[in-house]
This record gives sequence, structure tokens and C-alpha cells, in this order.
Amino acid sequence: MTLHSILSLAVLVTVAALTAARASAQPPAPAGDTLSVRLTGIPAASGQILVAVYASAESWLDTAEVAHYAFPDALAGEQIVRIPGVAPGRYAVAVVHDADSSGDITTGFFGIPEEAYGFSNDARGRLGPPDFDEAVVEWGGAGEEVLVRVKKFGS
Repeated sequence: MTLHSILSLAVLVTVAALTAARASAQPPAPAGDTLSVRLTGIPAASGQILVAVYASAESWLDTAEVAHYAFPDALAGEQIVRIPGVAPGRYAVAVVHDADSSGDITTGFFGIPEEAYGFSNDARGRLGPPDFDEAVVEWGGAGEEVLVRVKKFGS
């Protein structure tokens, strides 16, 4: 399996997790702060941004284990996505720009993703998705932002 195939599979797993989470109703937010995720590099104001927050290495990119999520409409360039009900702690964030609103990541030749994506800590992974420990951030609560640079494969 080539590096491109492995990375494409990793991104597809992330999108599948986000799509599955989107399909189910998110329960009311528990007491907690509002997590602000600052996204940069969004290529266009089309489609949605799929944001998934994971709380552990065991849950990382598992479709059934997304701790918190949001699906706002995409804004070109930079935007802040606010997710209520998040307690301060260690989290890793996965983001996909679903530009064509397909509910899935669009891929091209060899399954290479054509839509932009990113992870907290600017983690990228080498032969697949980054590990949870590469993407994890310590979030202290309201007033702190988590930065995710969204970019297309190879850029």
C-alpha cells in the first residue's frame, strides 16, 4: 500500500467518524466551557467544516467515540468554531472541509484527498493519520483557543 493510499484511508476514516456523528443527534451539552477552535487556511466558503474532538488515544478517530463535534458552514480563510460543554483537559481535534457537502471526503487519483483537512498541533502523520499524542493539546478552558491549519494534501 502506498503512502498516498494510507493517508487517504486515514482521512476517510476521520470523515466517516464525523459523518456518523453528524447523522446521530448530539445530546445536550453538559456543563463545561466553550471550546474555541480557530481554523486557518480554509480554501473556500463552500460546504461545511466537520470538526471532531477526541478525549483519548483509545477513542482517536473511532466513529463511535467522538467526544464533541460541530458542523458549521465553511467560511473562506479563517473562522472560529465554538463547541459548548467541553471541560478543560487533553484533547485532539480532527477537521475536514467538506467543500462539496457530500458528507464524505472527495478523492482523486490513487485516492488522494482533494478536500482540505487538518489536526490540532499541526500534526500530519507520516504513513497515515497522526497519532493522538502528536495531535493532543492541553486545553485550559474558556479563553484559550485550539489552532488547526486546514490544508490540502501535499501543501
